Amino acid sequence: MKWWEKSVEYYFVKKFLPLETMISAFDGKHEQIGDVLLQHADRWIMIEFKVDKDAINSEKNKFHDYESAFEELSAHDSHHFLIYGAIHPENEGFGLCGDTYFSRQPSGNINKILASGLKKDAFLTYLDRFLFHKNGGPNGGGGGGLTFKDYALVAGISCDNKIVECKTLQEFGLENGLKIEHEKVQSRGYSIDRDLDGPSFP
Repeated sequence: MKWWEKSVEYYFVKKFLPLETMISAFDGKHEQIGDVLLQHADRWIMIEFKVDKDAINSEKNKFHDYESAFEELSAHDSHHFLIYGAIHPENEGFGLCGDTYFSRQPSGNINKILASGLKKDAFLTYLDRFLFHKNGGPNGGGGGGLTFKDYALVAGISCDNKIVECKTLQEFGLENGLKIEHEKVQSRGYSIDRDLDGPSFP
């Protein structure tokens, strides 16, 4: 069985993103239901999608000095996840696994991920330092930099652990005044074919 990074992202969106969040994000009705939903975002998480577990080590190549980034941020990455595809031996079916970004702690299940979000100020502090390291540290221009071909999403979580806002890292960064090179943002056109299995990673 073969799949791609985009397959992992689509699977996550289809399985774990509430239908009302997808509608508010993609049909332009922020004035109608979006504002009501988005005001309840209480905590924030970041998710980056990789094709499989072997591919997560490629993240190191995106830093000018990965060790410096690891040293500063690995103790503070409980809200930042690498989610990747895997075949689960118990049912031989495709599913998702996840580890924290630097510290590589297994996420366990989606409920644990959603409960791990940071308040917005703390999230922005982490993200600012993350971007600093990804964009080459004090000298700038190092490593692979921040590219939005990387499948990164920022999700706002409500006080009852539901995803109520989901956007690209670029959109979130630009809206919050972070130093991100502007590129044209395209919506991702997710299918709304729902799979209502329980919200957990096998």
